[in-house]
Amino acid sequence: MKIKVQNAVIFFLPVVLLIFAAGLFFFRAPVLLVSDAYFNDLYGKNRTIFAGIKSSLSLFRWVKLVSVAEDIGPDGIAFAVSEVSENPYCVYFPNRYRNGAAAYQNQFPSTKIILFAEKENTSALPDDFFVVQTDTEADLYRAGRSAALISAENEGKILCYIRNSGSPEEKNAFTTGLKDGGAEKEVQFIDLSRKYTDGSPVSCIVLTGSAEDSFITEKNLPIILFSWADPSLLPPEVKVIFSDSPWEMLLPAVKMLGEEDKRFDLPSAVHMHPQSSFSSIEKRALKNVFLQKNPFIK
Repeated sequence: MKIKVQNAVIFFLPVVLLIFAAGLFFFRAPVLLVSDAYFNDLYGKNRTIFAGIKSSLSLFRWVKLVSVAEDIGPDGIAFAVSEVSENPYCVYFPNRYRNGAAAYQNQFPSTKIILFAEKENTSALPDDFFVVQTDTEADLYRAGRSAALISAENEGKILCYIRNSGSPEEKNAFTTGLKDGGAEKEVQFIDLSRKYTDGSPVSCIVLTGSAEDSFITEKNLPIILFSWADPSLLPPEVKVIFSDSPWEMLLPAVKMLGEEDKRFDLPSAVHMHPQSSFSSIEKRALKNVFLQKNPFIK
């Protein structure tokens, strides 16, 4: 009889613990992510579902998507968020909905708010906001090291399309990464609105934003792209993708809520194209680039 009781306990204990864990998961206050149809389409439906599941399991609390119309006003955003959850653990707002974040805070001042903000637009933000920004210099360092690897078999300079042709700090981060990657190639920094007219050979292109230069697609050169787009939908010339999308930044941002500092610079997530022609050795080398210590991370 005693053995039967022990066997029953052994059998039912995992079930009870699983039910308890599931109950705890769903009763914890959720994390809300404000988004819209444009981003959802760009990121991809399947990726959004997977990212929500992954984030929920990692945080051990339900992550819910608050999808709003792109032209909705601040009060409408605040209402939409409150309809999804009356008492969320925190709410993550993209920069374009910063006015909606302020309206929501006025109505629910005790809820933690994370705002993904552009660096030049943080001075007027409320002190209570947790502000997340992309660590651009850390990203460009890794982009430089990646460029050193994927341009190794090609002759010519490296083109880096970047806003305002890059600041001195951004240029230094990229060229330092290139040098640390073992490459001695020339780098030309070009503003996103301009075209490459030099005519000399190019071995690799780094595209940090939206550019309209037809040269980018004419030569079938390897590309390092900064984008939120689904990697599986990108052309095979795109070898490495840096993404600072809300789903990529959400998890590390929420985990930093307990810190005293309310301003965070976070590096982007990095992905290889799922259909890339990298050899196993090249893939390992790129993964090492992503994982190695980055001297530009603050």
